[in-house]
Amino acid sequence: MNGQLRLLDDDPVLHNVFFGTRPAAAAAVQIERVGQELVRSRRLVTKLLPPERLHVSLFSVGGFSGTYPPAVINAAKAIADNVSMAPFTVTFDRVASFAGGSGRQALVLTGGEGVAGLVRLQQALSLAMKKAGLGLRQGDQFTPHVTMMYADHKCDFAIETISWTVDEFVLVDSLWGRSRHVQLGRWPL
Repeated sequence: MNGQLRLLDDDPVLHNVFFGTRPAAAAAVQIERVGQELVRSRRLVTKLLPPERLHVSLFSVGGFSGTYPPAVINAAKAIADNVSMAPFTVTFDRVASFAGGSGRQALVLTGGEGVAGLVRLQQALSLAMKKAGLGLRQGDQFTPHVTMMYADHKCDFAIETISWTVDEFVLVDSLWGRSRHVQLGRWPL
């Protein structure tokens, strides 16, 4: 099995299934304020991602057309049951732009040492996947970030820190083009 987009049938619904973590409610409010200020100060014509879609992607389970294979989801859930870590604090302190599709930039929150716990959690998920024999391949570099919006704008600047305690991770089905996330499972740390 690989983590690349697999077209299983001609159904137009595309699913991106991934492990991730979500900001706490107070942090989501802060993220929204930073995004609104960025839109206002840079006069951007874009929409912020809604608070319920804010997340940090940790590990891709795969992209699927039509529906995701239940066996893959069940295997991912079983693997997640074996990931054990203590809760940790994450801190984001920069806004940056990442290359996105169609020439647009993803405007994201990033952090330095403040995101080390996310790196450890991603590594724990990766190791659990390997131990289970799943051949899911991640990219060579994991850069923890929270996407706030997409725009035709590049930036990189410091912000007042946004922090929260990560005390769980989730398995999410992102319905591409439908602006919708469906939670398939959650695991406390």
